[in-house]
Amino acid sequence: DDKKGKGKGKIQVKEDSEDDKKGKGKGKIQVKEDSEKKGQEGVNSGHPPPKKRALDISRHQLLKRCYFFSGDWRTFLPLVLKREPKPKFDIIFTSETIYNTAYYPALHETLHKLLAPDGLVYLATKSHYFGVGGGLHLFETFVEQRGVFSLCHLWDGEEGLQRHVVALRFKQPKIC
Repeated sequence: DDKKGKGKGKIQVKEDSEDDKKGKGKGKIQVKEDSEKKGQEGVNSGHPPPKKRALDISRHQLLKRCYFFSGDWRTFLPLVLKREPKPKFDIIFTSETIYNTAYYPALHETLHKLLAPDGLVYLATKSHYFGVGGGLHLFETFVEQRGVFSLCHLWDGEEGLQRHVVALRFKQPKIC
């Protein structure tokens, strides 16, 4: 029961081998053991940091099918498309990725090439990104002009800096 802060683990990626430092390693998914006395131990309490243990991925079958990426959209797609078979994803989650209009073409192409035919993209974003010019309205216009995806609002936060969650899916051909 992690709701009260007493849960056993948080998934972390730890890359500390020599191969990982050179970009050749696979990394290790680890679970951080939370202390039962969380909040009672001070930073300078003299206690060692919490122990970490490797997560047994074989017990979490869905994790074998999940991938997590970060990086520049312009170089990302060519790297992913080197894999055989060419990957297609049922669900793509992305957040804070439309802050700069210069990246819209590469992001759109990535979503177009990697989304499965019946897949969904969930995009969390702000209405406007100050200083860089991107935002939801500009991205909606871009998507509409391309004519590949339909976009619908799932959640619109009205307080403070407006935030949104939208879904994209491939446009369906009209039958009438």
